[in-house]
Amino acid sequence: MKAKIALALSILALLAVPMGLELSQAQTQTTSTLTTEASRMDTLTTTQGEPKAVDKISSDFNSFLGTDAKAVVTGLRNGTPITLMRTTTPSTTPGTTATSTTTTTTI
Repeated sequence: MKAKIALALSILALLAVPMGLELSQAQTQTTSTLTTEASRMDTLTTTQGEPKAVDKISSDFNSFLGTDAKAVVTGLRNGTPITLMRTTTPSTTPGTTATSTTTTTTI
């Protein structure tokens, strides 16, 4: 019984070694890709200016940040506070006037 357990553990250990190498290679590829992208963005900033870089990065996040995308990217790049604004207008009931509410959040 002990021999079977030892054999099973040995097999599992041998199987884990190649998996670890594959994970290490994937991590290296991801790190390399991120380094390449960061270098490309630094070059873009140098050659075409900060606004162009902010526009490029914020366009990637417009789908979920909306109009706040540029504020978030600028704040993160510069290490400055980020102010997010939301204006909501509730639906009107017949005979009433709609009131808009603006909420400002600084992070």
